[in-house]
Amino acid sequence: MFIFYLLLFGISVFGFIFSIALLIRKKPVAYYFFTGVYLIFNFSLFVNVTIPLGLIDHMPHLYRVLSPLQFLFGPFSYFFFRATLRPYQKFSKWDLLHFIPFFLSIIGLIPIFILSGDEKLRLIGLVKDYKKAWYLKDTFGLEYIVAFRLKFLVFFVYLFFQWKMLLGYIRHASLDLRQKNQSLQIWLFFDIILKSLICLIIFVSSWVEQYAGLATTLQMVLGSIEVIMSAFFLIASPDLLKGVEFQDVIANSIMNKAVVQGRRDHGNDEPKESYRTAEYEDVMFRIEQFLQLEQPFLDPDFSVGDLSTALKLNSRTVSAAIKSTIGIGFPEYINKKRLIYLERQLQTNPDMLTFSVDAIAKSVGFNSRSGFYKAFKKAGVNESPGKMISMIRERSNNQN
Repeated sequence: MFIFYLLLFGISVFGFIFSIALLIRKKPVAYYFFTGVYLIFNFSLFVNVTIPLGLIDHMPHLYRVLSPLQFLFGPFSYFFFRATLRPYQKFSKWDLLHFIPFFLSIIGLIPIFILSGDEKLRLIGLVKDYKKAWYLKDTFGLEYIVAFRLKFLVFFVYLFFQWKMLLGYIRHASLDLRQKNQSLQIWLFFDIILKSLICLIIFVSSWVEQYAGLATTLQMVLGSIEVIMSAFFLIASPDLLKGVEFQDVIANSIMNKAVVQGRRDHGNDEPKESYRTAEYEDVMFRIEQFLQLEQPFLDPDFSVGDLSTALKLNSRTVSAAIKSTIGIGFPEYINKKRLIYLERQLQTNPDMLTFSVDAIAKSVGFNSRSGFYKAFKKAGVNESPGKMISMIRERSNNQN
């Protein structure tokens, strides 16, 4: 077993070195949250391995240092998923509320942190006996087992929302977008499945005392797998932490610049402050990300207010960004998105060809047949929706 724990210790050291390598240069925000999770994994592995190796006796001040950091595991992991799968959702001051349990844990553990090294060595001796360790005093004087179950509850809640985000991405993102980000999708599934297994082990061990030792060993093994495999994924595909790679977003941004520049060249009479190019391009980029990931335009009642709320922006700013960069208003812009979605669906979903025109219109977010026809006409499509669908249906039948 000594060789086994020594191997785990080596993995934790490797993880620390890899974490430093991740932070050498400035990276997208997801890097920092992932590195936070990765460091907590490594530190947890390191501290747990020092106990059977006897190293903890030479580092008594490590006692309970890990406890507050475990309250960061859920928020960091959640923000990593959010920055990766919802890049349009910016961070706000309200997100700081997620870190309240961490700060409360630090405050609650101050009486333990200020103990002498000898007193901590005595407590470490008790920790080696899992049956006694459960009932030692922890945060705000609570028994360790109570604080441990509280950590599980926090961990579970954050894990639930991570699953919700990942499954929402699978459900809403287009087939093209998912295929383009297949490696990212595989890695995120691997990551969340491993965390779910750790969560399950924590749950069992927090209620079944006799399995505590085995549960700790399993957590160390799973933590080691996470450290090694995450490094493997990132070495093989360094761009994974940049998040979802969007199709056409960059092209749209370039086109937007051309539109704005064209208006300037032609001496548009709008006031100069309306040309807040950098700000509008950033807003437009977030709009495109949101629409591609969530496809909210499939709801006939989707409005500029809904879009503004989702992005935490003023409705006037959103409307101005669309108008100044694309050159059209919100309704026409959203209808174009619906028609692009329809075109892809007709190409990839043969069952849609059996629908009536009214059913097709509703399935892509139009309230009525007339609105559907008007959108076609405004988009410059020569054929009517009915005629176009008939042509595609006939072509499909001939191919079969």
